[in-house]
Amino acid sequence: MKQIKFLAMLFMLLTMSISFSACGSDDDDGDLPYNATSYYDNSQIYRTLVDKTWQYIGCDWYDSDKKLVSHEDQTEKEDLYYFSSTEAFSSDVTSDNYMDTSDYYFVGKAHYSNASGYSSTKLTWTINLAGYTTLYYAEGYVVEMTSNEIKLLEPLNPNYYSGKAYVLYHLKLYSNSDNTGSGSSSGSGGNSGGSSSYEVPEIGFEDYTPSTTSMTVNFRIYNQDEAKVTSAKVYYGTSSPTTAVTATVAGSMITAKLTGLKKGTYYKIKCTGTGKGGTGTSDTFSLSTLN
Repeated sequence: MKQIKFLAMLFMLLTMSISFSACGSDDDDGDLPYNATSYYDNSQIYRTLVDKTWQYIGCDWYDSDKKLVSHEDQTEKEDLYYFSSTEAFSSDVTSDNYMDTSDYYFVGKAHYSNASGYSSTKLTWTINLAGYTTLYYAEGYVVEMTSNEIKLLEPLNPNYYSGKAYVLYHLKLYSNSDNTGSGSSSGSGGNSGGSSSYEVPEIGFEDYTPSTTSMTVNFRIYNQDEAKVTSAKVYYGTSSPTTAVTATVAGSMITAKLTGLKKGTYYKIKCTGTGKGGTGTSDTFSLSTLN
């Protein structure tokens, strides 16, 4: 009888141990919690992304068992993407994008880091009927999304990626006030003065068009309705932005043309905008003329 009770207690303990181990394995840190399918519809994705600037901050790589393999932190590179609501035509689509009737194509701008500094280029972003979204460097199924962050899951062929089967891209909404920066930052932007009934301008880099001896630079005022910016200046220089030119303000855009520049030279550039909310200053970044 005692032997039967002992065996029963031993069986119970073994059962509890196995159950505890099984429960623990479901909560292991580093496991991929998503499936390769969009968790949001096209209209939700579009409303969240459109007419805003987003920063690519990194990605996570997973194996076929959805275990975390590695993490890439890209926050220091300060790669920014602006997703426009303008529909793309075939001439706007780059060679690595494939036109398809099931996709919605839009244009935008990318300001990204490279070996020689920072560059800007036109981008094409897409939303597919199946929920697959392409955002320049990042692409995949939208598996997590809020008003200020988005994650995309891209399934991979492990044979071509050294056993990696998934990559999870992470973007967050760019805000000049949190010092994420625009380009090669050498100091955060600032603000001063103004009435408390209006907001201080929040200014960020939009894009630029260079030539060998000049460049046209554009900045965006993210809160123009609240800041009421009426005047702006762009500062530039090879070592620090000390030379000022008057810029034009049209809606939420600030534009200035810089002339008399040197061929194939990087310039430090920043922008200030003044309105009823005071003066706001962008971060300082580097842009180059053409060779």
